Amino acid sequence: PFETGAQPGRVAIEDDQRAHVVLRGAGAVATIGLGMKQLEGRVSVCPEPRGIAWDGVAGKVRVACADGQLVSFMPESPATLERWPLDSDLRDVVVTPFGLWVSRFRSAELLRVRDGMILSRLSLPNIVVFSKTAPTTYAPAVAWRLITLESGELAVVHQGARIDPPIDLGTMASTSNIDGGTPAPSSADGGLEASASPYGSSSTSAVSCSAAVRSFVTTIDVSSGSSRTTALQGVLPVDVTDGPGAGELVVASAGEPNADVVIHNPASNTTTVECVTAEKPVASDMFLPAVAVAYSRAASTLVVQEESFDGHMAQLTATVGGTIRRLSLTAPRASDMGRAVFHVATRGNSLACASCHPEATEDGRVWNFQPIGARRTQALRGGIIGRAPYHW
Repeated sequence: PFETGAQPGRVAIEDDQRAHVVLRGAGAVATIGLGMKQLEGRVSVCPEPRGIAWDGVAGKVRVACADGQLVSFMPESPATLERWPLDSDLRDVVVTPFGLWVSRFRSAELLRVRDGMILSRLSLPNIVVFSKTAPTTYAPAVAWRLITLESGELAVVHQGARIDPPIDLGTMASTSNIDGGTPAPSSADGGLEASASPYGSSSTSAVSCSAAVRSFVTTIDVSSGSSRTTALQGVLPVDVTDGPGAGELVVASAGEPNADVVIHNPASNTTTVECVTAEKPVASDMFLPAVAVAYSRAASTLVVQEESFDGHMAQLTATVGGTIRRLSLTAPRASDMGRAVFHVATRGNSLACASCHPEATEDGRVWNFQPIGARRTQALRGGIIGRAPYHW
């Protein structure tokens, strides 16, 4: 086992022979032989490694670091590190026939990289969420996960920050007929749309179409640059994978129980999306937040990693149309109710503390509140007492 605080995270598989595991808390990458299931090596890469990928063409492990470095090494000679300073706040790195793509966490910007140079930058478009009342415009923010799909497209699950209309603090409590708002009407597809509160709906069966933060999945065809976006009902979309059916994706949202199968928007280059889209939960025998997902079409198997509030990690393996098998991955740690509450969606799956304070920091945004004006999100990861006077 790794030492306490190592925080194993992303994994890259090298030709079904070795697994390279990011140790976020240790600033290192551990290499595990899949045959003997033994630790083969460990290399320090940067203070806070995040994403990782195996580049089979170059024969290198690529690691995206929060400090802006893209670090590469060959497993046979891990002591020789190649460091490319790109830009701050890197999150994930993926390998495509068109080169390396690297995501930036809070800005949700994608960088196309080759030989240590940024060839191009791709900013996701603003998104207009259409509802029965009025449209709401969101700017892309907080790219939780970037992957490549079987189709070769990039897929990124990210948040959107409301920019138009401005957030009216007078509507913060107007979410239902109980607290002075209006009842949530039924939508055409059988879901519910909640009334216009930036903090979401007080109903557990409604989705706020104008919440301060919404979740989205966007796919990009890297050859043409066209993109497709779908609004998600969950909170904190931390992972995504191909789905079992045509046009389907599976999304893990850490702020709500169970992963969801999402019918992805088929229209290209559209910036207007429906408030509520067709989703169905992945069958599970427990009611736990999903933190990671993976799908094998060859084995017709979906793997979901779940986490209980006491920190117990479990792997749920489901054969499409078949049985469910559960495997405990770690022993439970001491219960941390504060951490659990920080990541749980409130008021009808519209917002969590971590939505605006991802990784206990901040989302890099200046919000427009009416009538008090602009307010900058505050970081929570220590040192806040030294930044008085506070202005949120």
